[in-house]
Amino acid sequence: MPVVSPPSSTSSAGHNRLLSHYYGINGDSPKEQDSPTTILSRQFDGTQSLFEVAARLADGKDLLNDALTTITDKNATTTMTNIAIKVIKKSVLPLMDIASTQSRKTANLVGPIAGGNYAHMREEANRKKKIKLSKIIENTGLVMVNEFVNGHAPPDKRVQLKRKVTTTEDSLPPPALPANGVEYGMGEFLGIIQTYKRRSKQRGAMIIKMQSPEYNYLKRSRRSVYRVIAEHDQGRIFEFAKEWPDMGRPKIMNNDEVDLFTESVHKNPGEKNMRECVNDMLIESARKKAI
Repeated sequence: MPVVSPPSSTSSAGHNRLLSHYYGINGDSPKEQDSPTTILSRQFDGTQSLFEVAARLADGKDLLNDALTTITDKNATTTMTNIAIKVIKKSVLPLMDIASTQSRKTANLVGPIAGGNYAHMREEANRKKKIKLSKIIENTGLVMVNEFVNGHAPPDKRVQLKRKVTTTEDSLPPPALPANGVEYGMGEFLGIIQTYKRRSKQRGAMIIKMQSPEYNYLKRSRRSVYRVIAEHDQGRIFEFAKEWPDMGRPKIMNNDEVDLFTESVHKNPGEKNMRECVNDMLIESARKKAI
Protein backbone atom coordinates (compact mmCIF):
# COMPACT_ATOMS: atom_id res chain seq x y z
CA MET A 1 0.00 0.00 0.00
CA PRO A 2 1.45 3.41 -0.95
CA VAL A 3 2.29 5.39 2.14
CA VAL A 4 3.51 8.92 2.59
CA SER A 5 5.25 9.21 5.93
CA PRO A 6 4.26 12.16 8.18
CA PRO A 7 6.95 14.11 10.04
CA SER A 8 9.07 11.71 12.11
CA SER A 9 9.33 11.82 15.90
CA THR A 10 12.55 11.16 17.80
CA SER A 11 10.89 10.12 21.06
CA SER A 12 9.65 6.62 21.86
CA ALA A 13 6.25 7.97 22.85
CA GLY A 14 6.01 9.90 19.60
CA HIS A 15 6.92 6.79 17.63
CA ASN A 16 4.26 4.70 19.36
CA ARG A 17 1.68 7.42 18.72
CA LEU A 18 2.73 7.52 15.05
CA LEU A 19 2.18 3.76 14.73
CA SER A 20 -1.15 3.86 16.51
CA HIS A 21 -2.60 7.13 15.13
CA TYR A 22 -1.45 6.97 11.51
CA TYR A 23 -1.15 3.24 10.87
CA GLY A 24 -3.37 1.57 13.46
CA ILE A 25 -0.51 -0.66 14.70
CA ASN A 26 0.02 -1.50 18.36
CA GLY A 27 3.78 -1.88 18.63
CA ASP A 28 3.72 -2.98 22.29
CA SER A 29 2.99 -6.60 21.45
CA PRO A 30 5.03 -8.65 18.93
CA LYS A 31 1.88 -10.61 18.16
CA GLU A 32 0.27 -7.49 16.69
CA GLN A 33 2.86 -6.64 14.06
CA ASP A 34 1.66 -5.29 10.75
CA SER A 35 0.91 -7.71 7.91
CA PRO A 36 -1.27 -7.79 4.76
CA THR A 37 -3.93 -9.59 6.83
CA THR A 38 -4.09 -6.91 9.55
CA ILE A 39 -4.11 -4.16 6.91
CA LEU A 40 -7.15 -5.72 5.21
CA SER A 41 -8.86 -6.35 8.54
CA ARG A 42 -8.33 -2.72 9.58
CA GLN A 43 -9.74 -1.55 6.26
CA PHE A 44 -12.81 -3.75 6.72
CA ASP A 45 -13.34 -2.62 10.33
CA GLY A 46 -12.85 0.99 9.26
CA THR A 47 -15.43 0.83 6.48
CA GLN A 48 -17.92 -0.89 8.79
CA SER A 49 -17.34 1.91 11.30
CA LEU A 50 -18.07 4.53 8.62
CA PHE A 51 -21.28 2.73 7.67
CA GLU A 52 -22.36 2.76 11.31
CA VAL A 53 -21.56 6.47 11.61
CA ALA A 54 -23.69 7.15 8.51
CA ALA A 55 -26.60 5.16 9.95
CA ARG A 56 -26.42 6.93 13.32
CA LEU A 57 -26.29 10.34 11.62
CA ALA A 58 -29.48 9.43 9.76
CA ASP A 59 -31.08 8.53 13.11
CA GLY A 60 -29.80 11.79 14.57
CA LYS A 61 -31.41 13.71 11.72
CA ASP A 62 -34.82 12.13 12.54
CA LEU A 63 -34.39 12.96 16.25
CA LEU A 64 -33.47 16.55 15.42
CA ASN A 65 -36.47 16.96 13.10
CA ASP A 66 -38.81 15.62 15.78
CA ALA A 67 -37.28 17.90 18.41
CA LEU A 68 -37.56 20.97 16.20
CA THR A 69 -41.20 20.13 15.41
CA THR A 70 -41.96 19.93 19.11
CA ILE A 71 -40.08 23.15 19.98
CA THR A 72 -41.83 25.16 17.24
CA ASP A 73 -45.25 23.70 18.00
CA LYS A 74 -47.36 26.35 19.76
CA ASN A 75 -49.54 23.66 21.33
CA ALA A 76 -46.59 21.76 22.86
CA THR A 77 -46.38 21.80 26.63
CA THR A 78 -43.36 23.09 28.52
CA THR A 79 -42.47 19.53 29.54
CA MET A 80 -42.51 18.33 25.91
CA THR A 81 -40.37 21.28 24.84
CA ASN A 82 -37.85 20.64 27.61
CA ILE A 83 -37.64 16.96 26.62
CA ALA A 84 -36.98 17.95 23.00
CA ILE A 85 -34.21 20.36 24.04
CA LYS A 86 -32.71 17.65 26.24
CA VAL A 87 -32.64 15.22 23.28
CA ILE A 88 -30.69 17.76 21.24
CA LYS A 89 -28.20 18.50 24.02
CA LYS A 90 -27.74 14.96 25.36
CA SER A 91 -28.03 12.89 22.18
CA VAL A 92 -27.82 14.78 18.89
CA LEU A 93 -24.86 17.08 19.68
CA PRO A 94 -22.74 14.29 21.28
CA LEU A 95 -23.57 12.12 18.25
CA MET A 96 -22.10 14.77 15.94
CA ASP A 97 -18.93 14.99 18.07
CA ILE A 98 -18.45 11.21 18.03
CA ALA A 99 -19.18 11.01 14.29
CA SER A 100 -16.58 13.69 13.55
CA THR A 101 -13.90 12.01 15.69
CA GLN A 102 -14.67 8.52 14.43
CA SER A 103 -14.66 9.64 10.77
CA ARG A 104 -11.23 11.24 11.12
CA LYS A 105 -9.80 8.21 12.90
CA THR A 106 -11.22 5.77 10.36
CA ALA A 107 -10.08 7.86 7.37
CA ASN A 108 -6.52 7.71 8.75
CA LEU A 109 -6.67 3.92 8.89
CA VAL A 110 -8.24 3.19 5.50
CA GLY A 111 -6.75 6.09 3.49
CA PRO A 112 -3.78 5.45 1.15
CA ILE A 113 -1.93 8.46 2.60
CA ALA A 114 -0.72 8.17 6.18
CA GLY A 115 -0.66 11.95 6.75
CA GLY A 116 -4.05 12.56 5.14
CA ASN A 117 -5.57 14.05 8.30
CA TYR A 118 -2.63 16.45 8.64
CA ALA A 119 -2.96 17.63 5.04
CA HIS A 120 -6.74 17.99 5.38
CA MET A 121 -6.49 20.10 8.55
CA ARG A 122 -4.08 22.46 6.78
CA GLU A 123 -6.48 22.77 3.84
CA GLU A 124 -9.33 23.50 6.26
CA ALA A 125 -7.30 26.21 8.02
CA ASN A 126 -6.49 27.87 4.69
CA ARG A 127 -10.13 27.80 3.60
CA LYS A 128 -11.26 29.42 6.85
CA LYS A 129 -8.55 32.05 6.54
CA LYS A 130 -9.67 32.87 3.00
CA ILE A 131 -13.30 33.24 4.15
CA LYS A 132 -12.31 35.60 6.97
CA LEU A 133 -10.18 37.73 4.64
CA SER A 134 -13.11 38.04 2.21
CA LYS A 135 -14.97 40.02 4.92
CA ILE A 136 -18.09 37.86 4.72
CA ILE A 137 -20.51 38.85 7.49
CA GLU A 138 -21.78 35.31 8.11
CA ASN A 139 -20.10 32.98 10.60
CA THR A 140 -17.15 31.11 9.04
CA GLY A 141 -18.51 27.73 10.16
CA LEU A 142 -21.90 28.52 8.64
CA VAL A 143 -20.30 29.46 5.31
CA MET A 144 -18.30 26.21 5.20
CA VAL A 145 -21.34 24.12 6.15
CA ASN A 146 -23.42 25.78 3.43
CA GLU A 147 -20.65 25.18 0.89
CA PHE A 148 -20.49 21.53 1.93
CA VAL A 149 -24.29 21.11 1.73
CA ASN A 150 -24.55 22.84 -1.64
CA GLY A 151 -21.60 20.89 -3.00
CA HIS A 152 -23.18 17.53 -2.06
CA ALA A 153 -26.80 18.34 -2.84
CA PRO A 154 -28.46 16.20 -5.56
CA PRO A 155 -27.85 17.95 -8.91
CA ASP A 156 -30.72 19.49 -10.82
CA LYS A 157 -30.59 17.70 -14.19
CA ARG A 158 -32.39 20.54 -15.96
CA VAL A 159 -29.80 23.08 -14.83
CA GLN A 160 -26.99 20.61 -15.51
CA LEU A 161 -28.02 20.30 -19.14
CA LYS A 162 -28.13 24.07 -19.66
CA ARG A 163 -24.72 24.99 -18.32
CA LYS A 164 -21.35 23.31 -18.06
CA VAL A 165 -19.57 23.65 -14.73
CA THR A 166 -15.88 24.38 -15.15
CA THR A 167 -13.07 24.34 -12.62
CA THR A 168 -10.52 27.15 -12.63
CA GLU A 169 -7.63 28.07 -10.37
CA ASP A 170 -9.68 30.93 -8.90
CA SER A 171 -12.44 28.56 -7.80
CA LEU A 172 -10.04 26.59 -5.59
CA PRO A 173 -8.74 27.58 -2.15
CA PRO A 174 -5.10 28.76 -1.97
CA PRO A 175 -2.60 25.92 -1.55
CA ALA A 176 -1.40 25.24 1.98
CA LEU A 177 1.89 26.83 3.02
CA PRO A 178 4.75 24.26 2.85
CA ALA A 179 6.03 22.98 6.19
CA ASN A 180 9.43 24.58 5.50
CA GLY A 181 7.79 27.77 4.22
CA VAL A 182 9.42 27.52 0.78
CA GLU A 183 8.70 24.34 -1.19
CA TYR A 184 6.74 21.14 -0.64
CA GLY A 185 8.60 17.96 0.18
CA MET A 186 7.72 15.11 -2.17
CA GLY A 187 5.64 13.25 0.40
CA GLU A 188 4.07 16.48 1.64
CA PHE A 189 2.96 17.35 -1.90
CA LEU A 190 1.51 13.87 -2.46
CA GLY A 191 -0.39 14.05 0.83
CA ILE A 192 -2.13 17.24 -0.33
CA ILE A 193 -2.73 16.38 -3.99
CA GLN A 194 -4.19 12.95 -3.13
CA THR A 195 -7.11 14.74 -1.47
CA TYR A 196 -8.24 15.61 -5.02
CA LYS A 197 -9.75 12.92 -7.23
CA ARG A 198 -7.36 11.26 -9.67
CA ARG A 199 -7.43 12.76 -13.20
CA SER A 200 -9.93 15.40 -12.06
CA LYS A 201 -9.87 19.01 -13.23
CA GLN A 202 -9.58 20.10 -9.60
CA ARG A 203 -6.30 18.19 -9.19
CA GLY A 204 -4.82 19.66 -12.37
CA ALA A 205 -5.93 23.17 -11.44
CA MET A 206 -4.41 22.85 -7.94
CA ILE A 207 -1.05 21.72 -9.37
CA ILE A 208 -1.05 24.73 -11.70
CA LYS A 209 -1.86 26.97 -8.74
CA MET A 210 0.98 25.49 -6.68
CA GLN A 211 3.38 26.22 -9.56
CA SER A 212 2.08 29.73 -10.23
CA PRO A 213 4.35 32.74 -9.54
CA GLU A 214 1.90 33.84 -6.84
CA TYR A 215 2.77 30.82 -4.66
CA ASN A 216 5.65 28.94 -6.31
CA TYR A 217 5.43 26.10 -3.79
CA LEU A 218 6.25 23.55 -6.49
CA LYS A 219 9.41 24.46 -8.37
CA ARG A 220 9.30 21.58 -10.86
CA SER A 221 7.88 21.00 -14.33
CA ARG A 222 4.44 19.44 -14.62
CA ARG A 223 6.03 16.47 -16.37
CA SER A 224 8.26 15.82 -13.35
CA VAL A 225 5.34 16.26 -10.96
CA TYR A 226 3.09 13.79 -12.78
CA ARG A 227 5.96 11.31 -13.02
CA VAL A 228 6.27 11.36 -9.21
CA ILE A 229 2.49 10.92 -8.85
CA ALA A 230 2.62 7.91 -11.21
CA GLU A 231 5.48 6.34 -9.24
CA HIS A 232 3.53 6.84 -6.02
CA ASP A 233 0.42 5.22 -7.54
CA GLN A 234 2.60 2.22 -8.44
CA GLY A 235 3.62 1.81 -4.80
CA ARG A 236 6.79 3.84 -4.34
CA ILE A 237 7.15 5.42 -0.88
CA PHE A 238 8.18 9.07 -0.54
CA GLU A 239 9.15 10.59 2.80
CA PHE A 240 7.21 13.66 3.93
CA ALA A 241 10.15 16.11 3.66
CA LYS A 242 12.05 14.33 0.85
CA GLU A 243 13.66 16.91 -1.44
CA TRP A 244 12.91 16.90 -5.14
CA PRO A 245 15.76 15.70 -7.38
CA ASP A 246 17.74 18.26 -9.35
CA MET A 247 16.34 18.95 -12.81
CA GLY A 248 18.28 18.01 -15.95
CA ARG A 249 21.16 15.57 -16.31
CA PRO A 250 23.11 14.73 -13.14
CA LYS A 251 26.40 16.57 -12.63
CA ILE A 252 29.51 14.72 -13.81
CA MET A 253 31.65 16.49 -11.21
CA ASN A 254 30.79 18.25 -8.00
CA ASN A 255 32.28 21.59 -6.93
CA ASP A 256 35.06 20.00 -4.86
CA GLU A 257 36.18 17.82 -7.76
CA VAL A 258 36.21 20.81 -10.11
CA ASP A 259 38.32 22.80 -7.61
CA LEU A 260 40.84 19.97 -7.30
CA PHE A 261 41.18 19.66 -11.05
CA THR A 262 41.55 23.43 -11.48
CA GLU A 263 44.31 23.44 -8.87
CA SER A 264 46.06 20.63 -10.74
CA VAL A 265 45.90 22.61 -14.01
CA HIS A 266 47.40 25.70 -12.33
CA LYS A 267 50.29 23.61 -11.02
CA ASN A 268 51.13 22.42 -14.55
CA PRO A 269 50.55 25.44 -16.83
CA GLY A 270 52.83 24.13 -19.60
CA GLU A 271 51.51 20.59 -19.73
CA LYS A 272 50.72 19.35 -23.25
CA ASN A 273 47.67 17.45 -24.46
CA MET A 274 45.53 19.22 -21.83
CA ARG A 275 42.38 18.67 -23.90
CA GLU A 276 42.90 14.90 -23.88
CA CYS A 277 43.57 15.07 -20.14
CA VAL A 278 40.29 16.92 -19.50
CA ASN A 279 38.32 14.45 -21.64
CA ASP A 280 39.85 11.47 -19.82
CA MET A 281 39.04 13.04 -16.48
CA LEU A 282 35.40 13.67 -17.43
CA ILE A 283 34.97 10.14 -18.80
CA GLU A 284 36.44 8.60 -15.65
CA SER A 285 34.21 10.73 -13.41
CA ALA A 286 31.11 9.80 -15.42
CA ARG A 287 32.05 6.11 -15.27
CA LYS A 288 32.34 6.22 -11.48
CA LYS A 289 28.91 7.85 -11.17
CA ALA A 290 27.41 5.41 -13.73
CA ILE A 291 26.03 8.30 -15.84
